[in-house]
Amino acid sequence: MCKVMNWVVLLPLIGCGVTDWKKKSIPLCLLVLLGMITTASAFLCHSISIWERALGVILGILLLLVSKCSHEAIGYGDSWIILFLGLYLGGMQTLQLLFWASAMAGVWSLFFLWRRKWNKQATLPFLPFLAISYIGVVCI
Repeated sequence: MCKVMNWVVLLPLIGCGVTDWKKKSIPLCLLVLLGMITTASAFLCHSISIWERALGVILGILLLLVSKCSHEAIGYGDSWIILFLGLYLGGMQTLQLLFWASAMAGVWSLFFLWRRKWNKQATLPFLPFLAISYIGVVCI
């Protein structure tokens, strides 16, 4: 059941990533859908401890605080999705997702800075990289 839920969580995550890439915003309906799916999945799949889930939620709350303090340098939508994924996956897998997503976004940014397609003030949507990392870390 938990393996199936991994793929069910992926669908709205990809939808959020595509929308974030195109519009640099996340539709509230997809955000709520992902929140409901991950919350339900967290209660259906008991493969990780409550403390591990709490660590994932704390990670999401910390990113929400960073979003607030940095005037959304990290978007609220990104932070909410990380909070939801933290509840579902736990702290360690969420940290892995963040690491790989950040690494991919960094390589992408360096490539476009090197090609002089962007300047240093350009913004980059993070959710597409998070969705790709989710596929690599959780689904494969």
